[in-house]
Amino acid sequence: MTDRYDAEITLNQIRSFVETARRGSLTAAAEALDLSQPTIWKQVHELERLLGVSLIRTGRRGCELTAEGEILERLAAPSIVNVLNLPSRFRAAIADAVVPIRIAASPRPLSEEVVPCIPQFLERYPSVRFGLIEAPAEEVPSLVDEGTVELGFTLITAQVRSKFPLLAVEPWYRLDVMLVMHRKHPLARKRSIALKDLKPYPLIGTRSMLDELPGSEQIMALELDQNEPRWVEARHSAVVRSCVRQQLGSALLLGTDGQQKHPDLIERNMTPYLGQATMYLIHRTGIIHPPAVMEFAQAIRNARESRQKPS
Repeated sequence: MTDRYDAEITLNQIRSFVETARRGSLTAAAEALDLSQPTIWKQVHELERLLGVSLIRTGRRGCELTAEGEILERLAAPSIVNVLNLPSRFRAAIADAVVPIRIAASPRPLSEEVVPCIPQFLERYPSVRFGLIEAPAEEVPSLVDEGTVELGFTLITAQVRSKFPLLAVEPWYRLDVMLVMHRKHPLARKRSIALKDLKPYPLIGTRSMLDELPGSEQIMALELDQNEPRWVEARHSAVVRSCVRQQLGSALLLGTDGQQKHPDLIERNMTPYLGQATMYLIHRTGIIHPPAVMEFAQAIRNARESRQKPS
C-alpha cells in the first residue's frame, strides 16, 4: 500500500465496504445507503484495486470478508462512525466553546438596546462572553475595521463605505424620537403634543445632540435649542434623563415607544413630527464569525421590532 493509494480512497468507498461487511450483502448495503447495488459493487471493487488486495468474496448466500477485509473492517468501521457523527459533535463543540462577542456603540444603544438582550441570549449560548466598548458614534466604524470588535452600532454612516471598503453597513432597526418630561411638567397631562408646544420650555441637550435627531431642521427652525432658562447642557441620554427627573427641563431623545419608563417620567412619541432615525449594523465582510455573533445582532433587531408593533 502506498501514500498515493491512500490519497485516492474516498469516504463513499469506505462506507460501501463497511456497510457490506456489516450486513453481509451488497444488496442490503445498497438499501441501507439508498444506492443501487451496482454502485456499491463498483465502489468496493475500486477500493480493492487501490489497496491491491481482495476484500470480499461473493456467493449465493451473500458476501464474506477475506482475511484482509476483516483487518480493514476493524480499522475503518470506528472511523466511519466518527465521521458520520461529526456534524452533531461539531455543533456540540461549538456550543461549548467560549465565543467572544465584542460590540462598539455609544452609551445609549449599549444600555437601552444591547444590554437588555444579553440575559435571554445567554440562556441559549451560556459560553458567550460579551465585551461592550463605549465609543462616539463616529469612531465605531474604525473599531470594527481594525478588529477590536465584531459588531458596531451607529447612527452615523457618512463616508463609511469610502473610508472602510471592507465593512458592511446595514440598516438594522428604527428608533423613535421621544419627548421625555417629568410628571409635573406643564405638558405632561397632554396626550398629544405638537412640536410647537415645546416653544416655551427649555430642552436639555447640546446643540450637536439635537442636530443628530431626525427632523433637526424643524427643531432649529422653531429655535427650540435656544429656549431659556438652560440650566444644564448634557449629551449622554442617561445623564439627560437624570436631569429631567430633577425637573431641570425636558428632552428629545431617541428610543422606542412603549419601552419601560422611570415612574417619575412621562414620554410622548414625536415621530409623527420628526420622523425616525435608523441604527446601522457594521461588521467586517469576508470574516466568518461563529453563528452566535450574527444571531445576537438579529436578537437585537427582533427585540426592537417586537416593541414597535402596534398593540
